[in-house]
Amino acid sequence: MIDTNTPLSDFVSGHWYGCPGGTCSVSDDVSSFKGYVNDLISTADGRDVWVPEFQRYGDEAGQREFLEDVLPWLDSSAVVRYAYYMVVDGILTTGGEVNALGGAYAGI
Repeated sequence: MIDTNTPLSDFVSGHWYGCPGGTCSVSDDVSSFKGYVNDLISTADGRDVWVPEFQRYGDEAGQREFLEDVLPWLDSSAVVRYAYYMVVDGILTTGGEVNALGGAYAGI
């Protein structure tokens, strides 16, 4: 018998991706992302919230602006774990070195 008073998971997680092709403004993607994460937090009902993959599409400057807005917000939210989309050449690194976007993500 399943105890319906005990959650079946220890945490709630979700992935988020911005508008395809970077067609939305940074502020629209920030608003969409925060709304999505707040919905996860509400759904979690006190459990940990993870966002193990998120990314805003578009040019590096727009992605950096997005990160500069959402990272401090994530750090002060109920989200306990998060990670930007992936570390590959062109996203967070260039030629094996941290690029400007990777530096913004890492806080350096």
